Amino acid sequence: MIGSELAAMLGVFTGDTINVISPMGEIGPLGMLPKMKQFRVVAVFDMGMFEYDANLALTDLKSAQEFFKYGDAVSGIGLKLKDVTLRPRSGRT
Repeated sequence: MIGSELAAMLGVFTGDTINVISPMGEIGPLGMLPKMKQFRVVAVFDMGMFEYDANLALTDLKSAQEFFKYGDAVSGIGLKLKDVTLRPRSGRT
């Protein structure tokens, strides 16, 4: 999935294929070789925030792990909360 602004800048639509290039590649005889993979755009999203819509692309965890050669590891996690002011319901504070 890619943001609506990014899709517009690239001129791509759902079903199109894009090439994603990672600067974290492998060392070759001529130096760093960037890693490239084709991804199919399965959806275009609009968060209503230009920075996200213009710069964000999302993929499933397994594809990202394979692309970045992370194995079963992750480098971060994102959460979306309905209400950030809610406290846990356990008896602890």
